[in-house]
Amino acid sequence: MKGISKSFRRVCLVGAVVGALVGVSVPAAYAQSLWSAYFTFSVSGYTYGDKAAVTVFADGSGATARATLDGVTRSPNCLATDAILWNGSWHVMSETGYSYNSYTTYTWTCVTFPKVTNHGLYQSQGSTKVKRDDGTWYTHYTSGTDALRNPLP
Repeated sequence: MKGISKSFRRVCLVGAVVGALVGVSVPAAYAQSLWSAYFTFSVSGYTYGDKAAVTVFADGSGATARATLDGVTRSPNCLATDAILWNGSWHVMSETGYSYNSYTTYTWTCVTFPKVTNHGLYQSQGSTKVKRDDGTWYTHYTSGTDALRNPLP
């Protein structure tokens, strides 16, 4: 440890102790997520991409779905996403409805509220919309995710 200042060693020691204490008091994993394939498409000469995700909480208490769209910085109300949480029997458990970007942004994501779920399989699929130059909307459906088991094994 020669050449390392005493104050630097003290900062490292304090950081290690705080990190250990936080690590002990926080569960190791809150959730697990699976993402769908990332799919690209073009609208009015610009390339966009979208994907969906399903998340199951480690304690088995619920699940959420997420849809993400990105590719080009757009002004408000030009990007929209809709996330849908499905159970293993393809019944809709939760859906956001379209959420439109409220500010100029490169990416827009929406997430369903956590849904209390029964044990079983859950997956996500969403849809995204991009406003064309002529003011009409182009809609694309994201790839579906693989299924996650609730509770996690």
